[in-house]
Amino acid sequence: MDWFKGKIGQIIALASIVGTLAGFGYTGATYVNRIENLEKKIGTLVETEDAQQAIEERFAGIETSVGFINKTIDESLLLWIKEAQDNVSGIQVTIGKLESDVENLDIPDIEPLQESISATNASIAGIKASVDAIYADVQSLKNKSDNPLAQ
Repeated sequence: MDWFKGKIGQIIALASIVGTLAGFGYTGATYVNRIENLEKKIGTLVETEDAQQAIEERFAGIETSVGFINKTIDESLLLWIKEAQDNVSGIQVTIGKLESDVENLDIPDIEPLQESISATNASIAGIKASVDAIYADVQSLKNKSDNPLAQ
């Protein structure tokens, strides 16, 4: 430690100590900077976790809404199906009544009516022949003189 006794030695020692401290200071500042960057990333991570939590809560709300919508649709469909079944049952009852009415329908025998129609058609033909004969007589009278007694 004789070199430490001289002024130059003391300056060299002081410069060495200052250089060492400066190196430690620089390294310390670097570490502090790195720690600050890590803290920022951790803060971002915390913000990301908060955002993820908010997204998860929204999805939970959406799942609840979808469940409610599905339940509503199912209930509506069941109600519609029940109403359709009631309508079909009513239609079946109506069809049964109509079938019963058709089976119980009393259709009269039309054979006597056909005979009566044939007789009426024959009478009409006879009347038509008589009218044609009268028409022919009238035409023949028109062709003669104005005196009907002169023939």
